[in-house]
Amino acid sequence: MQKTALLVMTALLLPAVAYGQSGPVSILDLRVNLQDGQEQAETGRPVSLQLNMRANEPVSLVYIFQVKDPDGYTAHISFAAVTLAAGDERAFASSWLPEKQGRHVVEAFVWQNSASPVALSTDVPRVELDVEQASSVTYCLGTAECFTGTVTKVVDGATLDVGSIRVRLALVNTPERGDAGYQEATAFTSLLCPVGSTVLVDEDDGQTSGSYGRMVAKVFCGGRILNAELLYAGHAGMYTQYCSVSEFAAESWAREYGC
Repeated sequence: MQKTALLVMTALLLPAVAYGQSGPVSILDLRVNLQDGQEQAETGRPVSLQLNMRANEPVSLVYIFQVKDPDGYTAHISFAAVTLAAGDERAFASSWLPEKQGRHVVEAFVWQNSASPVALSTDVPRVELDVEQASSVTYCLGTAECFTGTVTKVVDGATLDVGSIRVRLALVNTPERGDAGYQEATAFTSLLCPVGSTVLVDEDDGQTSGSYGRMVAKVFCGGRILNAELLYAGHAGMYTQYCSVSEFAAESWAREYGC
């Protein structure tokens, strides 16, 4: 069962008439979702940041997650643009890999667009999350291959070359070349894991035989799980037929999308 850390929740103390139902967006809550079986956030174990909101009118917006470490430095930032119809109530998420022990502050913002930081909601939800130092930091699960390497090519949204190894993302499926959404998914992966960047590859213990000569794996880019981020951004769907064999099927992002 997925555990949810709602440790401290505060919002900007403004009259209800300032936004809420009278404004374009209502922020419902901000959550930090831990992995199954995890009682406490720990270094080296990914968590999911989740923002729930409702559109009070048709609106295009950018939602932003920001995490500050115990020293006040930005440890994580992610954002995406979406368009909502009036009455839409949606949950948006981003993965984050804590690297430092101590109290972190998670915040979420809703802006008109990335170039114009005009707030569409005066609510600024905040979660204070205590991260413990893991007894041993293990970014990879299981016993299959685990390595860091340099991205040498982005083939499509769900496939990239790390060094000389072609990696196929576990559990997610992005549009094929020529299909609608192919360019957007490929561009998203190129932005999150650009050529020349260093990534961490965790091979799927349940699929070590690979897929058409490609290693099947979970890939970390800058502390974010590429597999999950593609789902969160709407650029991928879940390969549910592999949920019964993949070692990652029990992770929060996989369960959220159908495993």
